[in-house]
Amino acid sequence: MSDSTDRKPGDHAVSENVLFGVVILAAALLLILSAIVNTHMLSLFSPDHRLGPVTTSLIHRAQLRFLICGGLLIAAAAVCRKWGVFSRLSNRRTVTNVILMIGALALFIFAADNVLSTQYAPAQITSVFIRDQALGWKLRPNADDSYGGARYVINSKGLRSPHSDYGKPPGTKRILQLGDSATIGNGLPYEGTSACMMEAAFADQLRKEPVEVLNGACDGYSTWQEYEFLKTEGLKYSPDLVTVGFVLNDVTEMFRLRRFGGHGIGGQLAQSKDQGNISDFLLYRVLARSAIYEFLKNKFFKMKFGKDLQAGARKMEELQAQDAVYRHDRPELKQAWNVALENLSNIRQTCTGNGIEMLVVYIPFTFQFGLPDSMAYPQWVLRDFCERNGVHFIDCTPTLADEMMTNQKGPSYYFKDSIHPSAEGNRVIARAEVDYIEKNGLLGEGN
Repeated sequence: MSDSTDRKPGDHAVSENVLFGVVILAAALLLILSAIVNTHMLSLFSPDHRLGPVTTSLIHRAQLRFLICGGLLIAAAAVCRKWGVFSRLSNRRTVTNVILMIGALALFIFAADNVLSTQYAPAQITSVFIRDQALGWKLRPNADDSYGGARYVINSKGLRSPHSDYGKPPGTKRILQLGDSATIGNGLPYEGTSACMMEAAFADQLRKEPVEVLNGACDGYSTWQEYEFLKTEGLKYSPDLVTVGFVLNDVTEMFRLRRFGGHGIGGQLAQSKDQGNISDFLLYRVLARSAIYEFLKNKFFKMKFGKDLQAGARKMEELQAQDAVYRHDRPELKQAWNVALENLSNIRQTCTGNGIEMLVVYIPFTFQFGLPDSMAYPQWVLRDFCERNGVHFIDCTPTLADEMMTNQKGPSYYFKDSIHPSAEGNRVIARAEVDYIEKNGLLGEGN
């Protein structure tokens, strides 16, 4: 029995030729887009957009996708017509309408995403980080990839450090750095990190005992992760001194994570190739990496902060950090401080129980330069904690401010953005740490 006899009253047939024509029309549209989405058109519609090598590459990729998909649609149309697919569909109006609607929506999303990808490319996926049950994430051993605009070379133990042996060489002193992106050297080559500069500074002093500085920091870490890393991994290196780089977002950042009641998995995992489950994969590798999502996010930030999106992003981060300075009496911030200090106390107890000295190094946000002493609440809290618990403490704010005054250079010379020190900023921080360590004999007699 033919399909026509199964047709219900009112279920009018759709012409086989019309279906074939719709598919060919969709293919033609994609082929046209492959021709008109080019560097000339982008320059015409967006004269302020820089057509560098990356943008040109994105344009060529979009053109290639349109060309391939257009060709595939033509081939599919020819095959469907030959094998009678259109003929069978022509007698199924409801099914055909559903397929056409889904196809039209998919075509629109595909076309819009590829056109927008020439200007709104998502952040690059990195292989630097992997999931970890205890830490949330950590550096992947033997990784060699880009993150934050810099190359990260990770050793076999999972540190951004040239030192990879647990065993400490005889007659050598070791410093283990704990911290987040401000300590690990986000956006800098390893040579621009404070760990590298500290080790070089100790070598210049011709100490009787050489000093190794292990960079045990990881982007995005807070004090709870630093404590977990120290007790499970850091102690294996037998450090003589543990330094803890502390920044304002250490107070509140943890509460954005799911395990602390938030909704995020951490920006590091969001940009990672390692997605643990299908929902995170769909959210962070599919939805959040679409050009349409980047376009909508871009428009939101422009409405909120103006045309300078980088300045806007820095402003948002600063506003969140400023709460710890200007609104420190809020109950939720008091709770956040209690959690941060509890983890610092755990680090201190671990160090004390293993005969290790501890030094807390406060790294400011750029908005803190020029604030009166009455606005230095975070430093007061940390200094009070350290004095009560016998922990050494350095506030790098006045040291950096003095350098700025002496050299007549602003924060932008010593910081890459609102929080991450530049190589020159790390030089100042490293020098302050080395001077304090030597002055207070934290590694024993130097010469």
